[in-house]
Amino acid sequence: MEKNISENDVTLSPNFDLAGGDNQECKTNFQELKKESDEHFSQFSGDGSVMLQNELVDPYGQNPFSVNLDECNGIDDLCDKIWMFAENCTSLSNSTIQRHIRNIRLMADKENAIPVDFFNTHYPQYYHHMIFYRKQKYDEVTGKNFYGLKQRKYAFEFFLEACGINKGFFEFHLPKHPAVKPIVYPNPDVAFQITRYPYFKDKDENKLYQIIHLYNFIVGCRPEAEDVILRIDNINFDDCIVRYPQPKRNYRIREIFIDDAFINGRTRKSLRNYVDHLRPKFVNQYSEDYLFISPKTGRPFTKDYLRKQLTKTARMIYEPFYPYMSRHFCATGMLIRRYNNQDVDSIKTVQDFMDHDSRKNTERYTAKVKSFYEKYPYDWFKRLLKDRNKSSRGKDVKSKQWQKTSVSNENPSRERYSPERIRTAGAGSKGQRVNRYTTGLG
Repeated sequence: MEKNISENDVTLSPNFDLAGGDNQECKTNFQELKKESDEHFSQFSGDGSVMLQNELVDPYGQNPFSVNLDECNGIDDLCDKIWMFAENCTSLSNSTIQRHIRNIRLMADKENAIPVDFFNTHYPQYYHHMIFYRKQKYDEVTGKNFYGLKQRKYAFEFFLEACGINKGFFEFHLPKHPAVKPIVYPNPDVAFQITRYPYFKDKDENKLYQIIHLYNFIVGCRPEAEDVILRIDNINFDDCIVRYPQPKRNYRIREIFIDDAFINGRTRKSLRNYVDHLRPKFVNQYSEDYLFISPKTGRPFTKDYLRKQLTKTARMIYEPFYPYMSRHFCATGMLIRRYNNQDVDSIKTVQDFMDHDSRKNTERYTAKVKSFYEKYPYDWFKRLLKDRNKSSRGKDVKSKQWQKTSVSNENPSRERYSPERIRTAGAGSKGQRVNRYTTGLG
């Protein structure tokens, strides 16, 4: 079967006159990209340029799970068969497969100015779609939407693999990768405030998000993907071991030892106190044995909702916060702990603890460690678990004194943990030192 392909063989949206709204630049960009793409179609375009269908077929694509486009009834059926291929022939995680399927649907959406016809696939159509997306969405200066462009390329290549089509006929070169942003994360004093701040009026809901933040800082998991799948059985309270699968690593098991104070502490924020006293208040028939459940529905958290809540709450204290910051914090804290313990190869030890792929992933924290160690040379994890009713010298402080030092009688807890007091506490006088203690920074 023969298939003629020309540079004009590009299917536009039926409503292309309306595509892009009233912005006429959309149409101008389309005319410009057609001129720029002539050189890319030298092997496909021109009068008499013919490409046989069997040239597209991968000679190694005799997989019984390969997708036959002639047997697909619409985009939904195509996506279902691609999913079946991925489950049987690849080791991709469900989240990665879902991302590819989602991008395939976006590329095939007829609302696009240049949608991709996956049932009549050819290079000009795909190339024009990618170039148009790049011109409309990608920012050459800041690199904004680079990963959106990258994920569409990967999704299309995954579609070709599922159909047994040679990828060599569908080359598209991504723009230069944007500069990597420097890693930013809170110091241990600010992290302590994130795990103590009263975010909501409901005290139980406060305690839930505080313990989730504390867990992420100490364990160094990949929030929120690993938080939502964690079950009570993944925690060995007797041996202080947390053992759970990692979705990003094809559900490879990660096993780490955690301080007993965080696992079994009876007078601190600990997982034991959470499981015995707080979690039963949220449990219902939908909870199963998931560790972290929604305080409103009793169901396990979804990734998107938990990410939103963790970001929303922590930004009341630390504006640049995003959930993955807690993993950076854990890696840096572990390096400082190993340095204080005079570990011979602290990089290797932390690499194994964090389950990094390579040593380079761990070494990128060393520059931060030097600057942080000058100001915070103590154990960061003990700082997070510090009891507010204990002074820096280890002496007990009466609860009455705690109440007296609060500034506002109307809402002393919020005043005590407010970001303004975090920035101004502990300047030098005796009265200020008392304030510094009452905010939990002493």
